[in-house]
Amino acid sequence: MFKGIPKSLPGFLAELADNNNRDWFEENRSRYETLAAEPCLALIEELAPKLAAMQPPHKAVAKVNQSLRRIYRDTRFSKDKTPYYTYLHLIFWAGDHPMRSPGLHVIFSPGGLGLGAGYWSFEKAQLSRYRTAISDDGKRKGLEDALEAARRRAAIWNRRR
Repeated sequence: MFKGIPKSLPGFLAELADNNNRDWFEENRSRYETLAAEPCLALIEELAPKLAAMQPPHKAVAKVNQSLRRIYRDTRFSKDKTPYYTYLHLIFWAGDHPMRSPGLHVIFSPGGLGLGAGYWSFEKAQLSRYRTAISDDGKRKGLEDALEAARRRAAIWNRRR
């Protein structure tokens, strides 16, 4: 049952950013579970039926490495060897795979909440179709108009805050 995201979550993530090492994380694993993993998984369960009713339907799977992305970074090929992400990433997708489908994203970080929508990456054939579509003057104009409308709405929203 979703009871809300704890107000102390951003503070915990800030502490993780300051102590991004295995020893600290293991000492604080129960805090991670209580402040981060459990509430996020409950939120995903709560949102699942609402997202499934969208058009197109979006998947929300309350599991780590499904809608709740893992906290562990893959450091094998990175110069940055810090072992943990310092944010939580939730993803809800309309397609076959969370990272290869269009989706909605929720990010909890030390600085607050982020929301996004989009596509992580196109497959080769999809990218070719997209490039062809936006090179057509009529279709590109429609895309530009939609982006400008979104900018206007965002500006209005930001003035209200």
